[in-house]
Amino acid sequence: MRLTVNGHELDLLTFVEHWQNQVSTMIEEEATKAITKKFRDVDEILEEY
Repeated sequence: MRLTVNGHELDLLTFVEHWQNQVSTMIEEEATKAITKKFRDVDEILEEY
């Protein structure tokens, strides 16, 4: 399926696939940051003992 926006034709399937990949990458990056922070927190707690 194609969509024309401001005179530019877009392949919607390609657009959606690209968007899904971008979102997936952002989620993976944020998850990695969160997990890394939790491990740092655990390391700090263990260093106290």
